Amino acid sequence: MKIFHSLFFFLLVLLCSCQNTREETSADKVYKKAEKLYDNSNYDQAFIYFYEAYQGYRSEKKYTDAAYSLIFLAIIQTEKGDFLGSNENLSNVTHLAGKDEVLLTSVYNQFAINHNFLKNNKEAIYWYHKALSLSPDQYAELSIKNNIGVSYLKMGNYTQAESIFKEISQNPAIRDSINFRNRVSDNFAYAQFLSGKRNPAEREMLDILESRKNQKDRFGMTASLSHLADYYGAANPQKSYEFATAMYNNACKTGNSDDQLEALKKMINASDGMNSKPLFHQYWKLSDSLENVKNSSKNHFTSVIYEAEKNKADILASQNKILNQHISILSLVAFLGFGVILFLKWRKAQTFQKEIAIKNTQIKYSKKVHDVVANGLYHMMVGIENNPDLNKQNVLSSIEKLYEDSRDIARDDLDSISPKDFSMRLYEMLASYSSDNNRVLIIGNSPQMWSALSSEMQLEIFYVLRELMVNMKKHSFAKFASLKFEKSDENIHIRYTDNGIGMDISGTIKKSGIQNMENRIENLGGKFNFEPNPNGGLTTDILIPYN
Repeated sequence: MKIFHSLFFFLLVLLCSCQNTREETSADKVYKKAEKLYDNSNYDQAFIYFYEAYQGYRSEKKYTDAAYSLIFLAIIQTEKGDFLGSNENLSNVTHLAGKDEVLLTSVYNQFAINHNFLKNNKEAIYWYHKALSLSPDQYAELSIKNNIGVSYLKMGNYTQAESIFKEISQNPAIRDSINFRNRVSDNFAYAQFLSGKRNPAEREMLDILESRKNQKDRFGMTASLSHLADYYGAANPQKSYEFATAMYNNACKTGNSDDQLEALKKMINASDGMNSKPLFHQYWKLSDSLENVKNSSKNHFTSVIYEAEKNKADILASQNKILNQHISILSLVAFLGFGVILFLKWRKAQTFQKEIAIKNTQIKYSKKVHDVVANGLYHMMVGIENNPDLNKQNVLSSIEKLYEDSRDIARDDLDSISPKDFSMRLYEMLASYSSDNNRVLIIGNSPQMWSALSSEMQLEIFYVLRELMVNMKKHSFAKFASLKFEKSDENIHIRYTDNGIGMDISGTIKKSGIQNMENRIENLGGKFNFEPNPNGGLTTDILIPYN
């Protein structure tokens, strides 16, 4: 995500503040290398060198320079979508900055930007006002006020936002920068439209778009096209679709994936039923790719910090070891040797435990992504395929729910199915795979059958059965499938049968979905067996104990 407009002034202040005539140190050389990488948009490598510069400045006791390095780390994390990691580094800056107003202004502004991305708009306004109280000149003050107005827009307080943009637009200082003037004027017109004043807003937004085209301000053009797509959304869907398409094409040229995703969403809202399905597939594919990139960046940042701190700790440990050896001389050699052996064993055990914890975490989230995102998307696609007249708003609602579930995976915050609703939810899910070409027969599914199971167990069974249905739909080519549920005093017995092509149950390599099903049932203390259907196809027996 490119946030150049929001940070341009503060980056400029930082770069100017870092310039002095002192003798160049090794940390300064690393910092300049990081700056060059950042200017060339090589953020991953820049992050490594900015962190190395931060450590170097800490060793040289140049804490202000160390704070500059941390701010750039935070900015890179924000651009890559790691807002919480960025906030953590900004908190560390406050301990180094002291009363340096330039540093604190940048920190407060960056805090506000992160909170806006996290949709904590009230918190963002709080930090913008703290930055405003320290703003070094009038342009900085106007830039921060514009950001405050944007936060009020996101909160739905259009009147307050309109008032702020109007005040900025009347300030003579705004004439010094045509791009900034266009940004404020476009925000003002957009706020007028949202407040119900359509007539003055339309002409103003169209004029600003032309001005931005003349200035070749592509990031500004994205904002204008987005606002115009919203403006025509209800009154003229065709025009709204055209502006949303132009926004998407422009975002492709800037390389901003978040803007591309937003444009696709606007195109879906404005399109007719025939165009919505391919747009939805494109939206899903880009969303999945963007999420993978963000997760990869977060892992990269964590790894860089961990390795750097680990190397620093290893160096200090090595130095202490040499010093102790000199002090102890011969009388302590045996003792130190014994101590080193214990230390190495302890560190190996600690490393092993960390590796196990990391592996378990990877397996855990891999299963969640597979069950919630992959099968959820496939389930949605089956619903669209089996019901071509599905309401577009329902599709968008399902996308929104899937997005919320995928975002909640990292917080372990996925909701369980309510016990009283489980039987109906399970029936709806299974029945959704039934169509003219694929018939699904459901026998014995009743609320009483599931009443003795916890919601966590119910959710595990739900994921296992959905995996079975996805496998039937994608791989077995079955025309008929049946699920029979039986309850005894101690167990629940689920028998699945289809007439598809079956599977090689003697194979030693299993698909991840099948392995997930087996693992889930085994974790519940149950049994999971595959066997060929005598009439062709596949039969699966699942036995789950109540305890």
